[in-house]
Amino acid sequence: MENQPTFKLGAALSAGWKLTWKNFGFILLMMLVIMGICFGIWLLFVAIFGGVAFLTSINQSGAGLGTVDTEMSGFIFFLMWLMVPLYLAILAFSQVVSIGMQKIYLNMVAEKERKIKDLFIHWNYFLQYLGAGLLLGVIIYVGFFFFIFPGIYFMVKYQFALTALVDKNLDVKASLDKAAVLSKGNWWKLFASNILLFLIAFFGFFVFGIGALVTVPLAALAYVHIYRQLAGEIKVNQAKVN
Repeated sequence: MENQPTFKLGAALSAGWKLTWKNFGFILLMMLVIMGICFGIWLLFVAIFGGVAFLTSINQSGAGLGTVDTEMSGFIFFLMWLMVPLYLAILAFSQVVSIGMQKIYLNMVAEKERKIKDLFIHWNYFLQYLGAGLLLGVIIYVGFFFFIFPGIYFMVKYQFALTALVDKNLDVKASLDKAAVLSKGNWWKLFASNILLFLIAFFGFFVFGIGALVTVPLAALAYVHIYRQLAGEIKVNQAKVN
């Protein structure tokens, strides 16, 4: 019987560190693109909210004088309802960017080509990624509802579901099954590793926030490296990057 794969956290951290610096220019560009998009979205919401507030104040002033502009009222109503599809579109877009980031980190660890456009092009994964994310959320929420620990247990057991889904283009059930296989026999080790990776990523924010440009991708790449070790794609005794 074949032994259950395991992983070496030290090898994953070492690989994450080397890959972060090897790809630092690309990672920095990727972060700037994402921050630019977030800033643009923020400006759009500010413009809409500001427009609604401004037009409402004008219309209310007119109401005080007994002259309400019905066309303006209709336009204000339209702007307010515009927020709903806009918000849903932004949620969908953020999911695709999340898929793209996973794809980029997977390719970095596998020493494959990665491009900025990968952040925006993987709409073909959207439905199963959304479905898996929602199902995971329900499973973990129900687990937390029953004495907290079951939620933590399921969170670790299925932690690689979305990564495996993006990596292998799996459906929802197959991604959960794959994640359960990968975490089998490694639950406590993964639990401890997750805490350490979180602390590493979080620590960067204490260095004027700039440190996060190193610690966040380092933790993300180490996480993906652990996934590839457990998937048998990187042997533990060979888990290093030149």
